[in-house]
Amino acid sequence: MGHNFLRHLRASENDARQRVDPGTFWGCDRSLLRHQKENVMNSIIWLVGAVVIVIAVLNLVGFA
Repeated sequence: MGHNFLRHLRASENDARQRVDPGTFWGCDRSLLRHQKENVMNSIIWLVGAVVIVIAVLNLVGFA
């Protein structure tokens, strides 16, 4: 059941993408926006992790 549901979702997404005029806001398809959000989240997580590591290293060395 789940697999067919996913396929149905994907199909309806494709239909919506074809129906919508590319000039409108929703013309840039939603999955792209979703991927951009994921990329932003990953970037933020990586940045936070890098900052934490830098602070930890500075504390170990004694600069901070």
